[in-house]
Parts: sequence; C-alpha cells; structure tokens
Amino acid sequence: MHATLTRSWNGCLSRPARIHLVGVAGAGVGPLARLLLLLGHQVSGSDRRRTAAIEDLEELGLRFSCGHDGGVPEGVDLLVYSSAVREDNPERKIAVARGIPTARRADLLQELCRTKKSIVVAGMHGKTTTTALLAHILRQSGWEPSYYVGGDVPVLGPSSDWGKGDYMVIEGDESDGTLASFQPTHAVLLNVEEEHLDFYPGMDAILEVFATFLNRCSGKIIYCADDPYASKLCAHRENAVSYGLGSGGRYRAESVKLKPFESTFLLVDEGRPLGEIRLPLPGSQNVQNALAGIALSLELGLPLGDIGAAMAGFRGVKRRFEVLFAGSSFLVVDDYAHHPTEIRATLAAARGAGRRRVVALFQPHRYSRAHGLEKGFATAFRGADLVLVTEIYGAGEKPIEGVNSERLAHTIAEGSGVEVLSARTPSETRRRAAAALRPGDLFLALGAGDVHRVARALAGQCSLYEEMRRSLSPSAILAMEEPLGKHTSSGLGGPAEFWCEPATRQDVCRLAKIACREKISLNVVGMGTGSLVREGGMRGICLSLRHPSFCRVVVEDGRVEAGGGTSLSSLGAGVCGTVGGALIRGVDRLERRLAHRIEKIVLIDREGEVRTLLRHDLQALSKRGSLAHLGVVVGVSFRTAPGTKAAASVASMRSARVEADPEMTGRWLEGIFRTAEGGEIDDVWAEIGSEGIAVGGASVNPRVPNRIQLRDEVKIADVLAIVEIVRQLCRKREVNVVCDLAVLGDEENS
Repeated sequence: MHATLTRSWNGCLSRPARIHLVGVAGAGVGPLARLLLLLGHQVSGSDRRRTAAIEDLEELGLRFSCGHDGGVPEGVDLLVYSSAVREDNPERKIAVARGIPTARRADLLQELCRTKKSIVVAGMHGKTTTTALLAHILRQSGWEPSYYVGGDVPVLGPSSDWGKGDYMVIEGDESDGTLASFQPTHAVLLNVEEEHLDFYPGMDAILEVFATFLNRCSGKIIYCADDPYASKLCAHRENAVSYGLGSGGRYRAESVKLKPFESTFLLVDEGRPLGEIRLPLPGSQNVQNALAGIALSLELGLPLGDIGAAMAGFRGVKRRFEVLFAGSSFLVVDDYAHHPTEIRATLAAARGAGRRRVVALFQPHRYSRAHGLEKGFATAFRGADLVLVTEIYGAGEKPIEGVNSERLAHTIAEGSGVEVLSARTPSETRRRAAAALRPGDLFLALGAGDVHRVARALAGQCSLYEEMRRSLSPSAILAMEEPLGKHTSSGLGGPAEFWCEPATRQDVCRLAKIACREKISLNVVGMGTGSLVREGGMRGICLSLRHPSFCRVVVEDGRVEAGGGTSLSSLGAGVCGTVGGALIRGVDRLERRLAHRIEKIVLIDREGEVRTLLRHDLQALSKRGSLAHLGVVVGVSFRTAPGTKAAASVASMRSARVEADPEMTGRWLEGIFRTAEGGEIDDVWAEIGSEGIAVGGASVNPRVPNRIQLRDEVKIADVLAIVEIVRQLCRKREVNVVCDLAVLGDEENS
C-alpha cells in the first residue's frame, strides 16, 4: 500500500524535507528530483546505473547510490518510487520496516502542483511534444512557467524547471491510473485508445480514469475533435474547447503543407482565418499537437504573434522523429513510437521525406502490448518498404508464453504486406539494418526501449560510409556489411562492416588515413585460401585489390612489376592467392621461385603514406614473418632470371607451375600447412595418412596436397576439426608442421 499525500505533507514540503527517490534515473522520477532540489529539499536517490542525467542532478546536490540493495539514508522523511518499482523492492521494504511514509511519483508531483496553476497534458500519444510546446510558448512569452516533461527537449534545456511564474505545465501519465489523482487548472486531452493493457482490463477502465481526470479540472479542457473517444469524453462539457484537422474542431488547421522536416498551415478559429503557422516538425500528428498548444495559449490570452514566433523556434523532442544523420545517400531517424497508431503516423511522416524507400527497425515494447495490440501491429507498417523486427524489450515484464518477436514479425508480414526480417542481438540488428540499406533510403528506428542505441551506431556507420564514398574514385566499390563469403574461396564468413574495392593507390591512402583517424582496422582480403572469417564478420574496413589497376603485370627488360592484387598463378606459382595477400602473411609464404626474385615491395602504411621496401629490408622482415602491421601491399617488383629477358622469365615461371587441378572449382582452403623448417608439405602429405579425413562439410582433398575441400553445409568448426586431426597425424609420424590458417573476425553473437 502507498501513503497518499495529505495537507500535512504539503506543510512538510514547505520546509526542507529529506526525500529518497527509487528509480531516480528514470524519465519520470529524474525530472521530479530536479524540481525538489530546486525547491531546496535534501534529495537522495538510487537506480541500477549511473547516467549523464544523474551526474547533472548530483551537481545540484543529489546523493546517488547505484543499485537497489537497501541504500536508504537514515532520517528520510519520505520515500518516493516510480510505478516500475515493485512492492518487493528492497528499499521499499526498508521504508515499511522503518515506518517511512511512501508515495508514488504522481502523488508527489500532484502535491507540488498545489502552489501553481497547473496545465496537465493527457493522452496516449503526443504528450511529450505538446507539453514541451506549451512550456516553450509560455517561456518565450515571458510567463516564466514551471514545467515537467518526460523527455529530453533541447530547446527547453533540462526536462523540468521551477519558474517564477504562476503556471506549471505537466506531462500526465495514464499508464498506472495516477492521472485521476490530478486536479488541473486546465487540461489538454490529445487522444484516447487501447493501451497499457498490462494495467487496464479494457477500454471501459481507461475511459473511467480519463473521465475522473476531466471531472477534476476547474478551468479549460482542450480536446481533439478528430479523436472519437476524446470527443465522447469532452464534447458535452461547457468548459471544453475543441481543435482538429477535420470540420468538427473550433480551432482548425487548413491548407496544411507537410514537408520533410516542417509543416505549415493556416490557423482558423470558427471559420475565421487567424494567420499562417510554421512548425519545424514533420507529420500531421505534429500539426495536431501544435493545434492543442495554440488553442490553450489563445484561451489563456496570449497574442497569436507571440505564439507563432515560439512555434517557429521550436526544435522538437529527442527521439521524436529525431534526425541522427542526414546525408546524400542515407537519412537515419529515431522515434519513440511503439503503439500502432504512433507507428502509422511516424511512417507517414517518413514517407513524406521524399526518400526512395523507408526501412523501419521496430523494437516491440512490453510483452503485454505485443500481445494485446497484435492486430493493430499487423497493419501498422504498410507505410514501410522493409521492416526489421528485434527481440521484445520487456521493460521489467515477465514473458508471456507464445508472445515473441518471431510471431510478431510473421503477423506484420501478413498484415502489412511488406518484407520482414528478424534479428536477435544489437550487433546483429545493426549489421542486418546496414546490409539492407540502399543509397536514397530513409532508416527509421521505432520503439520505446533501447533501440535508439542501434540507430545511433548505424548513423555513425552511415556517416563514415558517406565520407569514404566522397573520398574514393568513382569506379571504386564501397558497401556496408558485405558478406565476405561471397569473395573468398571457402565461401565462409560473416559481413565486413565496410567492404571496399579501391581503384587507385590514392584510394587506399585515403582509406588508410580514415582508418587511422577513427582507430578502426584496415584489412586486406585476397582470395581467402588460407583464412576463415567467423560468422560475426569483421569490423573496420576490408580491402580487396581486385580492381584491374592492382592486377596488372608489366614486363620490362630486367624486371616484372605486379600489382598487389595479381594472382600468384599468373606468375607461375603452384598455389592460389594473390601477391599482396601472400606477402601480408609473410615474405616466406611465397614459393621460393618467386620469393628469391623480389627486388622491392610498395606498400601504403597505416598512416596512409606510400613506402618502398628494398631487398635488404625484406631480408630482415622475412625473419619477423607477417607484413600486416606495416600496411597494404600494392605492388611488387621481381627481377628476371640472369641472362634472360623479362618476358621469357615470366614464361619460364609459368611453365614451372604445377598442373592445374581439375577440382579447382568449388569451395576450398589451400596451403595452410607447412613444415616448421619453412619447406613445402607436399612431399610428406601422403605419408601422414590424411586421405579420407572428413568432418561435417569439410574433407581433405585426396588428389591435391594441402587442400581442404568444402561443401555447402560446411561450418567453421568442421574446418578447425580437420586442422586438429591433421596436426595429430603429423605428431604421430614425427612430422613437425605449422598451421598458417588465420581465423579472423567476431563470434556470431558478439
């Protein structure tokens, strides 16, 4: 049971009281803590984690403790908790044991309102934006209002403030029924529909709470005539004033023009034009929100000129169609919408942004909502071209059997007629979202949970992509989350965060500089005959030197110049791979007939500078092994055989090549074993008894030494098992081998 605040508590709050807030980092309790601190109370609070908002409150005097393990200070006069804090919370139990009065957040907020003329904004959708608009209008008009908003509003600054003026604007909360405890001077009712079905048994109970709230209002009631339930609750009341887009409202918006990031309309009062309003927010839902704020402001006596000027200077609420990145290729938007009605409205605004496609990422919020509003979600995504559904964000709720994201994804696909993908972890979600994007797309994150983190990560990725694209030659290829299996001989591997096929050395230099500045990896991917990439893929930039400019072989008297992407087979090597890829793994990885002819290597280092390594440099480097730490090999110069011209030398190199294997097609790994002394393993391959070894989709090729053949169903674990078997066979026969197989990238669930 909670203790309802009485007039005796009002007296207590008139002097500095010691108040402890449980869940103080929340969007509802945090702003309340700030009001109490500004009023001079001694405030302590606890929550599961420290946030930037907590640090701001600490500067005002908050005493914060991390966790809910019983950190209630001695001498507390009152313990306040949010509705999300259950009765078995340790700190609530301590309060009961000590006899400390407890109260819900809304109880204390209502008590603070008693000293002000309160304006409470209520409804299922649009409360935060409308409350912020009203507070902004009053403040810009010089009324110095107090306000309490459940969101981050940059134009206001903090989410709450205690002003010198008579009015206090409050965002109401209908989710737990506490809305009925308010006694507002003026009320705004935006809309009413089925929601919060974890608390309400049905629509009748919802209407009862709103009716009680309206009955307790002593002044004006501003309501939306476009909403059936709002009209049902308000139309008969003498103190009610209507607004809307339709013909039923007193204050109406006509000649509405919805642009990508703003809306304009003609404000009309009972058929009489008052003037044009410009709102820097998109979507018809925001036009309705603006009408609510304008209607009440006019009823309070504010001049339309002041109202219009404040509207034009409003910059919106974070996570309400918040643009995280706007570029020439991609637009990334984050929105709090988590109810079918909100989703439809937000998708309509996104569709009006003029982009080619709308790709929506939806994080369902609460199992009870996913279950109770399943039919609404089914048709809510018709405004999207592609939908990605994540795991349900429980928000403290226990799972409901049979209610999951897979079921909801199926429901949306059937009801909305759009392609729907699913993802589990945040990293998988970001990867799948980035892979789905095409130039010209608008990406829209939807949800009240932590989906904004994925959106912000994707915005950063899109920003970096566009910077790279601008720096590259027109013929260079750049992609996000490109599956590496498409480009390697094994066919295995998750996606590359950035995949690039540069066209010039200057392209490589620029990418190296970006990678150095951003502190991300820069990796060269050749044919992949000696490496595997895990299912989680590779972060950073993956380069492939397959552009013709990196695959040329120039033959001149005295030397052969080969690009870093030149295939080893074109130079007569009996193995697959590229010149640059082999050298990155080490000078001694080249066949001896090639390695001993190297005159110089041209590479681009990690800082984006061109470097040349001469033969005496290579002799020292060959002892260290890999050249990967030095940079990207873009060219190699070989000397010709003594007494021959270069063209004849290349021909002799090719004639010395091992006969091409008839099974070169398909998927394989090759050349991953060598003797510890640096020799070839071909001679001992038959001796170790490797023929017939097979695990899952991987098997040892019986005709080609040192090759593992792969089938479609192969997994990385199959290959690693083969490697271990070969090692054991070598140990039994006292053959000392080294495995050069490189396993790269992240695990799938990372």
